[in-house]
Amino acid sequence: MTGTAASDDGRTNRDDRGDRADRDDSGRIDGVVWIDGVIRDLDDATIAVTDPGFLLGHGIFETMRAEFDDTHPPRALTRHLARLLRSSKIARVPIPHPIDQLRRATLSIVERVRSTMPVTDRQFIRVRMTITAGGHTVITALPAPVWPATTTLAGVDAPVNEQSPLRGTKTIAHLEETWCRLEAARLGVGEVYRTDTAGRLAEGSASNLFLVRSGKILTPSLDTGCLAGITRGLVMEITDVEERADLEPDDLRHADEAFVTSSTRGVHPVAAIDDRRLDAPGPITTQIAERYRARLESDPDPDP
Repeated sequence: MTGTAASDDGRTNRDDRGDRADRDDSGRIDGVVWIDGVIRDLDDATIAVTDPGFLLGHGIFETMRAEFDDTHPPRALTRHLARLLRSSKIARVPIPHPIDQLRRATLSIVERVRSTMPVTDRQFIRVRMTITAGGHTVITALPAPVWPATTTLAGVDAPVNEQSPLRGTKTIAHLEETWCRLEAARLGVGEVYRTDTAGRLAEGSASNLFLVRSGKILTPSLDTGCLAGITRGLVMEITDVEERADLEPDDLRHADEAFVTSSTRGVHPVAAIDDRRLDAPGPITTQIAERYRARLESDPDPDP
């Protein structure tokens, strides 16, 4: 299992927390996979090498979080399925199974993981649904280590293309985002922040950015090309957030508080931005995190 190591300046050296699976000493991967209607062992799950998803990265995906110690579905499952449908239309990747079947399959493999693996508060269940243009559907449910209490940010030169026709989709052609996560690891931080091609603050490698200035909560608008994250949307429903298309990296660097959001991170406080330390979590971030948890406890799968 991968771990977390803090450097002397408080930054965190972390793996990229992408969709890699952890292997035990025997090389076996714990987890469950549903592929094209059949549940298989992870090591036996295959797709054709001629699939456009493998050859060209032509496919779409969603990543969700479920917990070991409850019976709830993955957080905001319905919203993730709705976004999968939108990505399907824009990226021109047909979904070969009815959405209700994908829902049932997801719930089934999550329940299997819960029933066959020990309950732990140091892990959650990472659920990923992948659809390839070759007609394959793969849903995995894998144990993943929980995120540390806070994270750290550094800027990288990897602009988001706000003019892309694929803006707002989650496609498996994820090389730029993967490069950003590798760069974060090289820099010894937990996440990066990126601008769009005009230099406006946009997003992280796999997260949305929020900052607090003079009591106001600000986030880059979708005009910057940032993803309309599921957790981003939930945060904007539970508190007043001002979307801005004119935020710059300096606005983030000089923020009173900052946090990033994603479906696996939730509301994740930022303790350092570049070389500047923050007292994290700040009071506003703490309040938002508590409201977010309460919202999902009362309604784990809110309507879109």
